[in-house]
Amino acid sequence: DVYKRQISTIGYVADRIYVMYQGKIIESGPADEVLGNPLHPYTKALISAVPIPDPSGRTTLFSLTVKEETEPYNGKGCRYYPRCPFAMDVCRQKEPGLTGGTNDHYVACFLY
Repeated sequence: DVYKRQISTIGYVADRIYVMYQGKIIESGPADEVLGNPLHPYTKALISAVPIPDPSGRTTLFSLTVKEETEPYNGKGCRYYPRCPFAMDVCRQKEPGLTGGTNDHYVACFLY
């Protein structure tokens, strides 16, 4: 519960956000850009898990089903691929680097 409160307030206290998964930065950018337009499936899952206390303000921004981990991460490829609903063959073979840069927003994902 404390973790969810931290995510919901981070936009008010941070200028820039770095999202990490298993020790690797997978998304970075201005706080309003990352929270308003998350690109990485993990970032979307994090944001969709944050409860909104005011029922009148609740909307479904993202609906993402995380895969049950059917195979463990084997040390190569994207660290998130065992859980990612969008995983492709390249995700198992190569680790994506941070790309993008639109609005100073970067993501490590082969979808972009």
